[in-house]
Amino acid sequence: MNKSRFIVVLLLVFLVVGVGTYTYYRFNPIININTKIIELDEKSQEKYNNIDKSQKNNFKKLEFTLKIDYSDNIDDLEINIPYSFRELLGEDVYWNGSSYQDKDPEKNKIEYKDEIIINYKQLENKDIKDLLSKGTITITWKLDGKKKSKTFNLGETITFSKT
Repeated sequence: MNKSRFIVVLLLVFLVVGVGTYTYYRFNPIININTKIIELDEKSQEKYNNIDKSQKNNFKKLEFTLKIDYSDNIDDLEINIPYSFRELLGEDVYWNGSSYQDKDPEKNKIEYKDEIIINYKQLENKDIKDLLSKGTITITWKLDGKKKSKTFNLGETITFSKT
């Protein structure tokens, strides 16, 4: 008897979570922002072949990803990134980088990616976090004619890892 009650309660919880997620998605974009600082791997070192192997420890890779999924109920979705990574990090830290964008309105998806090599020689993790904290991303959209927005601080999205 207890087992069947548990199963019924568990099914109700899944139902409530499912309906809540679906409802949220219909009226708000699903936004994922990740900023990672990682050690240079062999592939990255080969890609940027002008990094001397003896200097490898002075450089790290910053990987930024912004993914947005949204429903057909959302109109005029815009992304405002007022400062580039080059501007935020400065010429002494920003060394090299590449960007990628994929906007697919038919699938209601947007994806931005940046891969940046940064000169970490005399920096601590806190220094990078402080530099990126000056940057924001604001996402605006219209829902039933009403303008909505969310703003994210880049410094709050950063994680540091070995690989």
